[in-house]
Amino acid sequence: MKLNSNKIAIILSVILTALCVISILCLIFYPKRNKSYTAYIYVDGVLYDSIPLNEVNTPYSFRIFTEDGHYNEIQVEYNSIGISAADCPNLLCVKQGPISNNLLPITCLPHHLVIELKTITHPANQPDAITH
Repeated sequence: MKLNSNKIAIILSVILTALCVISILCLIFYPKRNKSYTAYIYVDGVLYDSIPLNEVNTPYSFRIFTEDGHYNEIQVEYNSIGISAADCPNLLCVKQGPISNNLLPITCLPHHLVIELKTITHPANQPDAITH
């Protein structure tokens, strides 16, 4: 049996469509792993505090003051952290809202504040992807 180019194109299209549908279904129904993040708060490039977000039982907030009296109010909840109030001019850090993954850190440039999430690391004696 000889296949012409139209039949080959149809067969390839069906195969590619099936692979796309299977991939989408796997993304939707595959159980997501809960990652545990630690929030690292830096002021002027120096580590101010680190908070394991999976250990937060009760939401709380605290303020970080700059040397000239300005502030950022940090809201900490189970698996999320954000800046709920600040007295910076544009309030972009507040408008960003809380974060719960490590895709984008929260930054307040006027107050030199950065909050980034990192996955909780394994002990140093275990090999990682680079040393393995």
